[in-house]
Amino acid sequence: MISIAEVAVIATFVQAILYGLYISTLIYCLRWLLFTDEGWKLRKRPQSVMLGVTVVLFILSTSDLVLSLYNTIFFSNLNGGDVPSYIGVPTFIIENVTVVIVDCVLIYRCWVVYARSWRFVSLPLVLWVGDIGCLILFIYWSSTGEGGWGGSSDFTRRNRVLEAFYACTIATNVYATSAIIFKIWYVSRQSNTESQRLRFTIRVVAESGLLYTLTSIMLLCGTFFASEALLVLQALFTGINFSMTGIAFNLILIRVSQHRVQTENQDHMRKLTPLCDRTLVRS
Repeated sequence: MISIAEVAVIATFVQAILYGLYISTLIYCLRWLLFTDEGWKLRKRPQSVMLGVTVVLFILSTSDLVLSLYNTIFFSNLNGGDVPSYIGVPTFIIENVTVVIVDCVLIYRCWVVYARSWRFVSLPLVLWVGDIGCLILFIYWSSTGEGGWGGSSDFTRRNRVLEAFYACTIATNVYATSAIIFKIWYVSRQSNTESQRLRFTIRVVAESGLLYTLTSIMLLCGTFFASEALLVLQALFTGINFSMTGIAFNLILIRVSQHRVQTENQDHMRKLTPLCDRTLVRS
């Protein structure tokens, strides 16, 4: 059976590769958040909320990779001894706090789209609070040794909490993403306008939501069917899902910003073309 040290090496290797992909999206994301659309002049009023969330996600992602490297070295030097119940707690806290933050941003976007109506975000808010409850319960069990890496009963109980956490996350993403897409589609139908920008926004929200939801479903399945013998699958899915959280968040900001600039340039050219035609005719 594969050792926990080998599991840690494989999972950390995959996470490091995906971290490189995340950094590339982060650089592009910061470019659109900090600088003006044309050139490299700093914005006078950057989107402070999104910029703050982006920086926090970067700090959490980097800290998680550093801790994963530390855990890998720790497991490699364990020499067959018992694994302390607390060893995986910091990385779990970082990874799932990241999920909670991203879910909060998604709920906020849904709330704004529905004209700041709490009625439409009441269900995802309840699920979000459930996520926080599962996170607190897991931290308590792991830190006190009651749900750590001990026997099979502890392993099963720990996984039940994780399953509830991931199920709430998936439900939150499916509901909020679907609600945002429906609202944009409904507004475009009511106004009898099928603008390219609205269609693009729907596609971006759907693709990013699908990317994160699919990896979350993979992680939920890996946790549900996991055993101590299949710990490598759960570790791999955890690393993939955690990396996709930051990547999907960055991609929304990047693609929407790029498309906004492209659309504005096209609108400018449409206004400029008739003016040039009239000038040529009169000259």
